[in-house]
Amino acid sequence: MNHIFAWILALFLPLSGAQSQESAAPVSVSLPDWGITVYAEDICSTGLTLSIHQSGGQPTGQLQFGSDYILERLEKGAWQPVPPTVQGEIAWDSLAYLVAADGECQQEVLWEPLYGSLSSGTYRIRKSFQDFRDTGDFDTQTLSLVFEIE
Repeated sequence: MNHIFAWILALFLPLSGAQSQESAAPVSVSLPDWGITVYAEDICSTGLTLSIHQSGGQPTGQLQFGSDYILERLEKGAWQPVPPTVQGEIAWDSLAYLVAADGECQQEVLWEPLYGSLSSGTYRIRKSFQDFRDTGDFDTQTLSLVFEIE
């Protein structure tokens, strides 16, 4: 009997909306020169997923990105860095994640360990991409995705 109740509860709990504060509107931004479009999905107070698509454009090398990002909040009409909740400097790994030609990939961004759970407001995440040809021979472009936490 308890197993049936737990199963029924598991079916209806996601429908109640009590577990998630996700944004309903899709958020996207593009780097047309390189054919990159990035969508922010599953936005909630503790993180989001970046869905990165590549099609067309004129990249001259291998497109890539790292795990790093900048998180900012709109306050009184100006973008301000979200202060980290951890002491000291934030260190990022130096891995390069490849964006395949005519492909897609995802990056799960969980900022809660660094910034805590975000309160309601307007935020943006800034993310850099590189068109890598060789060591020391690359171009960088940074995009900004604006999103709401309710």
